[in-house]
Amino acid sequence: MRQNIENDVMYYTFDIFSDIKHIRHCFSTKLGGVSVGDAASMNLAFKRDSKRENVYKNFEILCETIGFNYDGIVLVQQEHTSNVDSVTRENRGNILITQDNLGEIDGLVTNEKGVVISTLHADCVPIYFFDPVKNVIGLCHAGWRGTVNSITRATLEKMIDTYGCSPADVLVGIGPSIGMCCFEVDTPVKDEFEIKLPFSKEYIKEGENDKYYIDMWNVNKQILVNAGVLSYNIEIGDVCTRCNNDIFHSHRATGFNRGCMVAMFQIVESG
Repeated sequence: MRQNIENDVMYYTFDIFSDIKHIRHCFSTKLGGVSVGDAASMNLAFKRDSKRENVYKNFEILCETIGFNYDGIVLVQQEHTSNVDSVTRENRGNILITQDNLGEIDGLVTNEKGVVISTLHADCVPIYFFDPVKNVIGLCHAGWRGTVNSITRATLEKMIDTYGCSPADVLVGIGPSIGMCCFEVDTPVKDEFEIKLPFSKEYIKEGENDKYYIDMWNVNKQILVNAGVLSYNIEIGDVCTRCNNDIFHSHRATGFNRGCMVAMFQIVESG
């Protein structure tokens, strides 16, 4: 991944998408916004900010800096599900303008230009999908519950079922989130991974006092490979939000006293 800084706004982008001119993407940090207190300064979650106008302004700053359509943003009510929906231009402005939402959804896909699909994060894994053949993008929020219930595969299958995508064509970016170094879980969580995703044993390391560490990045990558995505078409960002909580909001680092980053993805209007 690449770390970018423009006008004091820091954000990350993937190398795998860097030469594709008709798509735009980013993963924000907590730097460059106007929020104060625990949510300072680039917070994109209304529930984490005492002033809603700060969140609107932060989205404006991010969009102006990177070139997203502010009025094209689709942001849903995430609930750590494996639910994925397709969206169109009719859904633009969702939450940001209407304060409405699309329900309990943690993954979005679209093939329409000008639609900015977005998900919020504070340690959970952001996963970006792009099919250059069908010109389709996808984005999902994969916490441990979403991961163990294969939201990654569900997002890919939504692209296949809705737009006729082929897994072998899809490029994937796995963004900044909690790494295996910091994702410590107890036995019930470890057991759920091993039951629902037997291959995940390869990506679980035993710690002390009945604790375990899970590599969420490679678990999600393997889910995709098992579903037909080519391994060399998947980029893992290898950036831990807990280790780097000086530039990222991290739930494991500060609990609920924090803001949220945003993952954003768009097919540009002129593409």
